[in-house]
Amino acid sequence: MLEPIGPRLIEARLRDMGQAATGEMVILFKGATFALAAVLLLEIAMDPEGRLLRLLFWSGSFCLAIASYNAHINTAVVHFRENVLGVVWVTVQMMTELMLFVVLTARFAADAWRYWGFVYAVFLVVTGLRLIVSQLHDGFPIEPSLVPLYAGVEGRRKRSAAILLGVFTPVALALSIAVIAVPKTSPWSMPAAIALGVFGLAQAIYGIRLMHMQREAIERLLVEALAKDAG
Repeated sequence: MLEPIGPRLIEARLRDMGQAATGEMVILFKGATFALAAVLLLEIAMDPEGRLLRLLFWSGSFCLAIASYNAHINTAVVHFRENVLGVVWVTVQMMTELMLFVVLTARFAADAWRYWGFVYAVFLVVTGLRLIVSQLHDGFPIEPSLVPLYAGVEGRRKRSAAILLGVFTPVALALSIAVIAVPKTSPWSMPAAIALGVFGLAQAIYGIRLMHMQREAIERLLVEALAKDAG
């Protein structure tokens, strides 16, 4: 006998559709991002003009994409409802991430790489605001054994947002302004660009490490929750 349409069925559909929409958006943009990254890497390898600098920015963009992907995987484990605003945040985040590679393409515009830092700063702001605005359980009750898990993950998200908005974004903007403000003929032009690329790459690697630590924390807290339920 078919289950009649009722509040429980609608609630489950509402929860699943939001998560499905977010997952589809991430897969769509990640596929485009990594495809563009592969083509761009070949282009950089074949073009000696600004090769090392563009490769540095490419590496930072790639590591950011990897960190972002792992962040979405971690979130999907404990996030059980995504609202319309959440889907919008993810879409904007993925579009900005894709633009990190677009501005490095030689065919896009001459010296467009000089604006990479501003796109990078926007990505940090969008990511930080999403961590602040989105809620993992959206007000839904949580079993007592899982309260430490959700509290731990939520605390890490808030701390990450504070670091992104309060530390990384101002530094990225300062370095980006320096890259644009310093004339191309100045001896400080290249060091400023290298400093921006190194900072972006270091921050992205830090993000990957942070996502790994978050995954370990989730697994540890989940084991503790299972032990409490078994006891």
